[in-house]
Amino acid sequence: MEEFFVQISQPVWWISVIVVGILVNLVSAYLKEKMDRTMASTSMWWRNRSARRVKAWAELVSKIRLDEKEYRRALRKQDEHRFHTMAFATFGIFTVISATVMRGEETMINQVITIILFFMSTLLFGVAHIEFSGAKRISDAIKQAEKEGSEHIP
Repeated sequence: MEEFFVQISQPVWWISVIVVGILVNLVSAYLKEKMDRTMASTSMWWRNRSARRVKAWAELVSKIRLDEKEYRRALRKQDEHRFHTMAFATFGIFTVISATVMRGEETMINQVITIILFFMSTLLFGVAHIEFSGAKRISDAIKQAEKEGSEHIP
């Protein structure tokens, strides 16, 4: 702590603080304009993306509600996503178990195989999550269509 106070009392420290302050001020003036443009374009992109997603959602619900073939297709797609979720999650579990078994011996090849298996299990669980999200999205669309009512939806 004493060394800190000695450093602060020297003129070199104060000059460096002033120089750094001026540099930060100059750089921030240059970057502000660029950051404002970037944030504005990102905001516009996000707004357009959200509008497209709302429109796509409304179209999906409308198709399911009005067309019996689309309703049946949505049910099949939902079941397909659920099956894929279970399959990828099961493969992920088996991969984790295999990686755990491989950790028995501490040889280099076993360590490499263990790392690869854990990486594969992470990917499998990630894909299972994506498939589950797809099933949930279709399920929500079917529920929305059922709530809005139609002749062919039980």
